[in-house]
Amino acid sequence: MLMNECLFLDGLTSVTGVCVTKNEDIVVSDSSIKPKVKIYRSDGKVLSKLEGPFKHPYQVTSNTKTDHIYVVDPRLHCIMKFEGMGRYRGSFGADNLIWPCSACVDNCGNLLVCDRADRKIKMFSEEGAFIGKVLGREDGLVSPIGVCVDTVCKSGRLAIIEEELRTGGEDRVYLKVFK
Repeated sequence: MLMNECLFLDGLTSVTGVCVTKNEDIVVSDSSIKPKVKIYRSDGKVLSKLEGPFKHPYQVTSNTKTDHIYVVDPRLHCIMKFEGMGRYRGSFGADNLIWPCSACVDNCGNLLVCDRADRKIKMFSEEGAFIGKVLGREDGLVSPIGVCVDTVCKSGRLAIIEEELRTGGEDRVYLKVFK
């Protein structure tokens, strides 16, 4: 794959997440001192800025069937839901999440959330209702920091990234795939 364009995105200093929406717009989260989430057109022009009660908008994902955008905020222990161009629809997960750090949407529209502190992958409905734990310590999770589900081949495979923090040595990163 060749790079098509390289665009400067002004006003961002600590980018932590990116995703593409149903309309092929690009959502970028910035967890700097002034946290923000912006939606850009493919030419780099700002379409809108998501207005939410952000403390640390760490990662973003979208449901390409409904055009909902989800923002993972670990400091608020929740997921924030937005419609299309950024209308805030509320948050969920505060009762079930300790330190969410990543999320993705499966083929059914459910949200899979990586909860690093609880060492689990948890599932929520599109409306934000907690469905349950998908994977945990008993499945071999130690310190999950990222989750992605295969929606292209519809195999249902989950790719989990884990980080092992080592004292006095190099940290290690692992990829674990579950079917």
